[in-house]
Amino acid sequence: MEKFDLMVIGGGPGGYTAAIQAARQGMKAALAEEAFLGGTCLNRGCIPTKALLHAGEALQSMSRCGELGLHCDNASFDFAAVHRRKDSVVEELRQGIGALLQANGVTVYPCHARIAAPGLTAVADGEVAADKILIATGSAPAALPLPGADHPLIWNSDDVLSGEKPFPRRLIIVGGGVIGVEFATFFSDFGAQVTIVESLPRILANFDKSISQNLSAILKKQGVTIYTDAQVQGFSGNAEEICCRFTAKEQVQDCTADAVVLAVGRRAVVEDVLAADMRLELRQGRIVTDENYQTSLPGIYAIGDVRFGSSQLAHGAAAEAVNMVRLTAGKPAPHALEHIPSCVYCRPEIAAVGLTPEQAKAQGLATVSGKYLMSGNGKTRIAGGERGFVQVTAEAGSGRLLGAQLMCERATDMIFGLTAAIVNQLTVEQALAAVYPHPTFSEGIDEALGDILGCATHILPKRR
Repeated sequence: MEKFDLMVIGGGPGGYTAAIQAARQGMKAALAEEAFLGGTCLNRGCIPTKALLHAGEALQSMSRCGELGLHCDNASFDFAAVHRRKDSVVEELRQGIGALLQANGVTVYPCHARIAAPGLTAVADGEVAADKILIATGSAPAALPLPGADHPLIWNSDDVLSGEKPFPRRLIIVGGGVIGVEFATFFSDFGAQVTIVESLPRILANFDKSISQNLSAILKKQGVTIYTDAQVQGFSGNAEEICCRFTAKEQVQDCTADAVVLAVGRRAVVEDVLAADMRLELRQGRIVTDENYQTSLPGIYAIGDVRFGSSQLAHGAAAEAVNMVRLTAGKPAPHALEHIPSCVYCRPEIAAVGLTPEQAKAQGLATVSGKYLMSGNGKTRIAGGERGFVQVTAEAGSGRLLGAQLMCERATDMIFGLTAAIVNQLTVEQALAAVYPHPTFSEGIDEALGDILGCATHILPKRR
């Protein structure tokens, strides 16, 4: 029986990162993945979604090229070809992960793995011994226990990204969170008539209220219909179309479409991970761990979407993987996981980190905020950007940065600088010490910070 220092179950961003990091710490590492390397993020999540969104954005840019004095008449698309290009990107990245694992000496088992006992994992051709076992099995799309929810025209995110479904001219998306609004952006870019049905009072309810309000206005301008405070009652239909019945503003609505996408969150994949006689402590369907990522069973660890308290983000899982490996090697954890940025790849992009002004107030913190409307930013005007802004929040008195919310072009690339500033407890003055290049989108950060201190150049003076 082969013996390892670390056996990882799951080959997503958390799993493969842990295996590679362990190997670089001098450990003998193995990884089991029954589907494709890269997990949900690479194969059924982040990467394919963003590839489709990029294609939709390019199509929209083509339709607006006349504003730039350019001509691109009769722009059209081949939906199958769009998916083939997406698949090629995924395959290239998947091969890259395999090459990295091989180069680092990680043994890969392309099969299902189950923990048979502490220190022992069952794989297809036998059993593998390991001092430590890491569960990184991720998550899967959640379902709704409603009448008609098993209709073949009801899809989840895996179905949408598979490329096996026809393009729907009319689409209902149940759920107005990150997945829902990204799918709404993509399908509306390609000309679908999209309706979002969200049970909460606003879409992107976990983000700052101003972001939700602005995105609602932008999506409606793009032709997306949005119902909030809407409770789905059930589904009915035939082979050609499906009807979603829901209650909104105390009125029953029947909305008919070619398909319904359920974007109602994700559940942890915990089934068939352990032998029948083994039990792990769970909370809300996810695995409970201590500060070292160890579960209630000694020598068994968990990270990523499957772990209770995780950010449910790919970069969060990868950061947890690095921390877990370092801690088990007796070294300090390098990543500060209390400040993990969240990103939404709609148009314009959205990114946030730390506290919103409302959250800071709820915690009893006295704050000051600065805000810059990106309509005055040169790069935004050049790109023909939609309405957007940069907002930063700091602690009153000390000036320590607490949070930031961006809604603008390249927001997902810009958020890192503010994340680093918040993690390192920089003040507004310290963050302003850097010179922001011109013309860039990042100048919006400079202006928002300057708004707090009253030294912003491109913001009108506040009325006295």
